[in-house]
Amino acid sequence: MDRAAEMTRDTELWRLRMKVVDANPSLAARLASGFGESERALAEAIAIRTDTRVDVDVYPSLLAAVQGVVMRTSLHRWLAGEFASPLPDLVDEAGDVLISGLREPTA
Repeated sequence: MDRAAEMTRDTELWRLRMKVVDANPSLAARLASGFGESERALAEAIAIRTDTRVDVDVYPSLLAAVQGVVMRTSLHRWLAGEFASPLPDLVDEAGDVLISGLREPTA
């Protein structure tokens, strides 16, 4: 969440970064790789806290991957919404949806 708050402070920088990434597929691959590295590091930290092992137990890797999806989904919504909603709020909302059990959306 700290990273999301930090990113919110400079929306124009992120708008420009994402334009550059969109225009350069090799940068999109690098961004995806960076997310993967972050998820691996998070899985290791989760494993330590939960007394599990990344290479054996599903929990740390699965939880880290889910958090990665929460962040990526929130980023996409943040960018598509032209930064109208604060990124930390979007991250919280995505997390709340997961915690609630992914109920079907209501109209």
